[in-house]
Amino acid sequence: PSIELVASRVQAPPGGGAVPLGAFLADAGGFGSLVRCGEGPDEAELLATGEVCRGWRPDAIDWAAVPVQMAIDGKVVGKGTGADALGHPFKSLAWLARNLALRGLGLSPGEIVLTGTCTGLAPVSGAAHAQATFGDFAQVEIHFGSSQERGE
Repeated sequence: PSIELVASRVQAPPGGGAVPLGAFLADAGGFGSLVRCGEGPDEAELLATGEVCRGWRPDAIDWAAVPVQMAIDGKVVGKGTGADALGHPFKSLAWLARNLALRGLGLSPGEIVLTGTCTGLAPVSGAAHAQATFGDFAQVEIHFGSSQERGE
């Protein structure tokens, strides 16, 4: 479970239209950053004790059925399930593994693979709080802006 921060450095053509595929790919698909479940100063301890991402095992959960919700400043801006990522989030992982294998490459332990969005994209500007909930076992959140901008 994670929140991907999209940060395209490529602008759409004047007058509208899509960013050319080559430019999109050169821009790492618009990838900006990633906030993962359990990330932070106590991540190792939290993950080791099971206090974060309970049930985080590929065989313990029906990942296609997991409800996912994205909220910004408490307002729900996107909902879906794992099935919204190509029918099952592991399908894009399997596609990647097969295509790497065709090139004599593979995935390595510890690599992170983003399998697709379940909630769509939602713009954020200024001070904001985004929170993604994955069923009843995981929650990921991020605060945007300085603590002063957020009134802390």
